[in-house]
Amino acid sequence: MNQNDYEIMFSVIICCFNSEKFIRKTIDSVINQSFKRFEIIIVNDGSEDNTEKQILDYRKKYNYIKYFRQNNKGYSAARNLAIKNCKTNWIVILDHDDTMFPDRLKLYYENILKNSNKKIFFGNCKVVNDNSMTNKFEYFYNKNKFTPVDFNYHNDYFYLLIRYGCFISSSTLAINKDLFNKHKFNEQLKVIADYDFFLKVAQKNIFFAIDENLITYYSHPNQISNRFKVLEKKELINLFINYFSKKNKFSYKIIILLSIIKNFTLYIKYKIFL
Repeated sequence: MNQNDYEIMFSVIICCFNSEKFIRKTIDSVINQSFKRFEIIIVNDGSEDNTEKQILDYRKKYNYIKYFRQNNKGYSAARNLAIKNCKTNWIVILDHDDTMFPDRLKLYYENILKNSNKKIFFGNCKVVNDNSMTNKFEYFYNKNKFTPVDFNYHNDYFYLLIRYGCFISSSTLAINKDLFNKHKFNEQLKVIADYDFFLKVAQKNIFFAIDENLITYYSHPNQISNRFKVLEKKELINLFINYFSKKNKFSYKIIILLSIIKNFTLYIKYKIFL
């Protein structure tokens, strides 16, 4: 193991709001990682339940847990605050109601060493709800007949992201901190800040998909993606209109225009029936 190997450590950021039902299981999944060189940064985004007490119980036991509290500003602002206080060169995102597989950080470590030119690593996730269990890549394959792993050596991730939408689960991310020197999560966006960030940094060959389940994603009615479908479509329409107005390849403009039409149709549908 050379000197650079020791520089690869992880800051696991957990941003939470009214998370008393989930937060202990989430934190435990980080503590129980097989790879131990990490810190945990927790930002409480104005919770009004028993979340803070549970976090403080953990902080008393583990000196590698840092805790911050802010008034409710949304997950983008909470993530930006967490990233600002990270001490390592890799940011690992974990939503407050997801749990990590025990070897998640170990898999990042191994893949970073093998792919030193990559800046964003993501992976598969097990999706659990009341009625079924599947995983993200399987769903993507059933829809498109290939998986994000097939994109590992694709030259144009911007095209992939506008063509297929946001196929990256934020809770599976490890992001090199250098990317945040120029870009932050847009605090004006309530639902699609992840997607917006990916499009901004979609440089040639900086993404790498790991063909392993990294987290368990528990689908439930209170999640942002479920509660704000109308707002999500509105934000996507505005985002695509902005990219359509920029200088882009004609092929991009066609795909962006189709995305605008698709999301506008869904916006009307959700507006009427939700």
